[in-house]
Amino acid sequence: MKKIGLTGGMGSGKSTVASIFAALDVPVYDSDRRAKRLYHRPEVKRRVIDLLGKEAYAADQEELNREWIAQQVFSDPDKLDRLNAIIHPLVAEDFSDWCVRQGSCAYVLKEAAILIESGAHLGLDALIVVEADLSVRLKRISARDGMDLQKAEARMQQQMGDKERRSFADHLIVNDGSSDLIPQVLKVHRRLLQPY
Repeated sequence: MKKIGLTGGMGSGKSTVASIFAALDVPVYDSDRRAKRLYHRPEVKRRVIDLLGKEAYAADQEELNREWIAQQVFSDPDKLDRLNAIIHPLVAEDFSDWCVRQGSCAYVLKEAAILIESGAHLGLDALIVVEADLSVRLKRISARDGMDLQKAEARMQQQMGDKERRSFADHLIVNDGSSDLIPQVLKVHRRLLQPY
């Protein structure tokens, strides 16, 4: 089975694209959702608290305090690297185990925001990049998360830019609200169903 990456900047709409692939019966591994579960393993929780403090989890120690974590790591690249060193190897292991359970399908998708930055793309067979204009992305983030536009833009500045991300792409999907999304996904899907 082929292992295909799916990535894009904040607000690019990669989750929407992933849902279309899922509707085509393509198994989709949601790295962010799976990582949230991994953060609750006792040994991971201990390491995260050692790095970021007890505030990394809500008062009941059950929920991840994503806002606190974002404040800590987006202003401190060293902390971000150290946090990634805790979680990324576990996500890679979890993805491998998940792939084994998918049976005989032509390909699976691994959806992740920082697939390239983490180096996870190196273990994949191809990469799909989802793009949208900055103004469209900002509107989506504001509507979805209620995030202040300045804060959203500052966080985007911490991510890889579209031009650089595009240089890694084997397939590009434009999700700007005016380009037809489903035909683009179907085109990529047909290509991925073909043998090497």
